[in-house]
Amino acid sequence: MKFNDINELNIIEIVGLLVAIVALIVSILAIFISKNIAVTDRKANTYTDVIVYLEKIAFISESPKFGLENTMIEDVNDEWIKEQVISAVDIKSRLDLYDKNKAEDFWSIVSDIYGKEHKFDQDKYKKLREEIVNELNE
Repeated sequence: MKFNDINELNIIEIVGLLVAIVALIVSILAIFISKNIAVTDRKANTYTDVIVYLEKIAFISESPKFGLENTMIEDVNDEWIKEQVISAVDIKSRLDLYDKNKAEDFWSIVSDIYGKEHKFDQDKYKKLREEIVNELNE
């Protein structure tokens, strides 16, 4: 009878060990999944920042055409441009971590805006926006 008690005890220990191993594997997988979710979330936030920044700048540059005359652009001066460029550098450096081509496209648009002609290239923007939206929807 003692022999049966020992076998039952061994079986219980083995089952307990298997449950502990499964729990460990699930915990490790949860850590990897959490990391991937965090990276994806930061990437989505950066992409959103790109679109919001460019939409804001596009609106300001196009505002006279919308009947706002100089309301939106009258406060544009060197100080404002410096702040916007610093914000753009921040966004570009985060974007560069995920996609160098998108970062270069973003910087090309920003450079055109703050260049001598202050031109917002709608075609470049629409192309970049479409790439970002498509990637976010995958």
